Amino acid sequence: VGDRVSNLVDRALDGRASTLCRWGGAGTGEKTNDAVSLEVRLDATAAAIKAALRGPEPRSSDAARFRAFWGPEKCEARRFRDGRVVEAVVWGKPERADGDGWKANVPERAVR
Repeated sequence: VGDRVSNLVDRALDGRASTLCRWGGAGTGEKTNDAVSLEVRLDATAAAIKAALRGPEPRSSDAARFRAFWGPEKCEARRFRDGRVVEAVVWGKPERADGDGWKANVPERAVR
């Protein structure tokens, strides 16, 4: 259980974390009530708060897994300024946000 949780968090953060440590939840595959604690240290660069997560090209073999992971409500094919078309998750600006401060919450939104 603990390995699956930490792998999912690591995948959702997509390189935004410089450190991801896990304690507990190392069961034998059976249902347990073990708690899983994670320590996440975010990367201090602008990459940690990027608003768009670029995935694979829509026709690639990885595209279906990317779409399944993020779900149809968050994932879509998008064309970026460099001309590439890829599956992407774009974390939009919340309605009541002023300036760019909202980007600091992108990692938290990605994990949810």
